[in-house]
Amino acid sequence: MLWSRDYIRNLLRDNDPIKAVFGLADIWSSRPGRKDTDPCFGLLPCQYAVHLYLNYEGDVGNGGHLQYFMNPVGADANETLAALTELGFQDVHEILSRAVAVFPAAKVPKDWKERIDFVHGFSDDVYALWSQLDRALWSVSSAHWPLLQKYLQSHEAEILERDGG
Repeated sequence: MLWSRDYIRNLLRDNDPIKAVFGLADIWSSRPGRKDTDPCFGLLPCQYAVHLYLNYEGDVGNGGHLQYFMNPVGADANETLAALTELGFQDVHEILSRAVAVFPAAKVPKDWKERIDFVHGFSDDVYALWSQLDRALWSVSSAHWPLLQKYLQSHEAEILERDGG
């Protein structure tokens, strides 16, 4: 489904960055034929970077790093680190890097069973670290909404070409 270019432009410029980013994410998440198994989940690279951030921030906001790594989106932790660099979110990159560092070679396994086995085998010290990192992310995440909107605005032409009617 193609959306009105005016609707997308209005979202990109909305005074509420949270409404803007989630509105745009709703558009690309509902794109017909898009699959999570497609490269970049079938999204534009700019959308993919924001999508990975939203998955990370949402899961940690809901149940902490423990939930993030146990859920399917935890398989994308390594890609999320690259997305955070692309977005310029160094503070969040540092938080996720510290959370990922507890895995062997600081790489989160893609395989769910392997990832869960590691998570269940971690010591209480790891869980305490993750809890600390949960609070660190929560303390900075609200500042990123205007930056996410600005990032998407900088990619307006390609977003309109892909999703605008």
